[in-house]
Amino acid sequence: MQDEFFKVPHIVNPGETISSTEYSQRPGGKGANQAVAVAASGSRVEFAGSVGSDGAWLKEFLKEHGVGTDLMLVHEGKPSGRAIIQTTPDGENAIFLFPGTNHASYPVDAPAIRPYHTHLLLQNEILLSDTVETLQAAYQQGVVSIFNPSPMLSPEDLRLFPWKKLSILVVNQGEARTLLSALGKQDEKLVDFDGQTILNALVSLPVLSGLSGIIMTLGGSGAIASFLTPGTGGRETIQLPAAKVKVTDTTGAGDTFLGYFCGSLMRIPGSTWDAKQLTEALKRSIVAAGLSTERPGAMSSIPLNLEVENQLSAYQD
Repeated sequence: MQDEFFKVPHIVNPGETISSTEYSQRPGGKGANQAVAVAASGSRVEFAGSVGSDGAWLKEFLKEHGVGTDLMLVHEGKPSGRAIIQTTPDGENAIFLFPGTNHASYPVDAPAIRPYHTHLLLQNEILLSDTVETLQAAYQQGVVSIFNPSPMLSPEDLRLFPWKKLSILVVNQGEARTLLSALGKQDEKLVDFDGQTILNALVSLPVLSGLSGIIMTLGGSGAIASFLTPGTGGRETIQLPAAKVKVTDTTGAGDTFLGYFCGSLMRIPGSTWDAKQLTEALKRSIVAAGLSTERPGAMSSIPLNLEVENQLSAYQD
């Protein structure tokens, strides 16, 4: 996918026409961003996805950034996906998408999950049917699966999604409220809930209560997570503050968080983790996401592992 950035004084309102002060094109797409972040974290990663002939250059770009591309498909004669991104002087953004080849079905004779895979990171910029099929294959193989439902699924798709096949769910506060509304909390004033209350409500949902982990990112307030405690059947909550950074552009911060979290889990053998391991993984992810907001762009803003490690001591202090 190609990201097209427009610097604007404020996010455009309905019926409003405003002028952009700067325009740029960069490689992007949630899946590609997350794959680059996994590679930047120091873990091995393969990207399974599709581009059109106009996006073949992205394959080489990903290779240069340490991402395996053997599972990447190029569809001749079809346009690649696009993200149109507005960014404001205070770092806020608004995005709309053209799916293009992101919605080209992955071939059944070339599955994205291979026997040597240990972790799967999913988002919702591809066909939902491909997401579900890949998740089910990962579940059967015992692969640790992480899913961020962004762009958000429809209420009906949320209700039909095979949540019990998933290992870890990652959402922001807005996505969490949408999930709660679709899956059983329609009558509550969700906008008034704080992070802990929203997380508790998610964990209480029958379809989500058995997940190994639920993580909710809180923007400038950090992140809060609930994880199953190995061997006890109970759950433990971890809440961590945001890194202290000077925000320039928040585009791609969520993808950086997801990639670094997945990459951090890949360093830990097996599919269960103790509180210390999870806390360290979340810290690395928060610091990486924070550093990414100090730079413009999505993929281009993802920090290298050495930068994150150098910043961790300041975060922990």
